Amino acid sequence: MDQGETIPELRVTPDKYLPHRYAGASGDFNPIHHDQTFAEASGNPTVFAMGMLNASILSRVVTAFAGRPNVRRYKVRFATRAWPGDDVICRGRVTRKLEHGAEKLVDGRSGHRLTPPAASGRRSRSGSRGCSRSAARSSPSFSSGRRGSYGEGS
Repeated sequence: MDQGETIPELRVTPDKYLPHRYAGASGDFNPIHHDQTFAEASGNPTVFAMGMLNASILSRVVTAFAGRPNVRRYKVRFATRAWPGDDVICRGRVTRKLEHGAEKLVDGRSGHRLTPPAASGRRSRSGSRGCSRSAARSSPSFSSGRRGSYGEGS
């Protein structure tokens, strides 16, 4: 794996029931995410996905690339709402290789784009952004080509 390497894309289209299932798993039963009448009374056109649900979808691109046990850190910043029917297109890239003690690590950036159905009249927009640090999978190609720590001086 090399700096700048693209992490394979992940596409998810949440259905209208995903917020219900996520509420059960997370304990986030805010009615704005599953009650249409409440969502409309709050000034929203419909229910929308929880921010942490979006973060969990985005984390899947990292865990698919690095392997769940290898993820050492994951941070996310929420940027907009995901509405039912939006395609959530997650992408990422390797930003740095480094060593911490004897462990070889990889830093990455990820983000997702929310693409609504054409009939909705809404525009495609940037969604949440994430950054991660993972243990590098064993690979003979893991070399910064420099002496010293991977990513030294970056």
